[in-house]
Amino acid sequence: MRVLAPGMFELRPDERFTIRIDCVGGAYLAFGDVNSFDLKFDDQSPSVDVTPAILAGPHSVNRVRLHLVFSQDAPPQSYFVTALDEDNNTVDTTNAIFQPARQRPYRVDVELVVRVQ
Repeated sequence: MRVLAPGMFELRPDERFTIRIDCVGGAYLAFGDVNSFDLKFDDQSPSVDVTPAILAGPHSVNRVRLHLVFSQDAPPQSYFVTALDEDNNTVDTTNAIFQPARQRPYRVDVELVVRVQ
């Protein structure tokens, strides 16, 4: 797995990776899809494996769409979406820290692009 740009990766056809979501302070719900194939997030640790079986195959560009929905009563202070390679090494992180004085969003959409060699 190699980074082509922030939020854009290249994989070998047989390679998998993991997406982990961390929110600091506040409740949230995470869901998403790869090319309209629903991702199943683990309830215990908000992560999901993206395997070759759900990617479009060799010489393809895949869009991973993630949606974080926050409780209006307890929105988070920040969130982190981390891509991990097969060896559990951090490859890239997308994040935001919300300013307390500003209204926090109730939903954040993150898109990652995965190109398969």
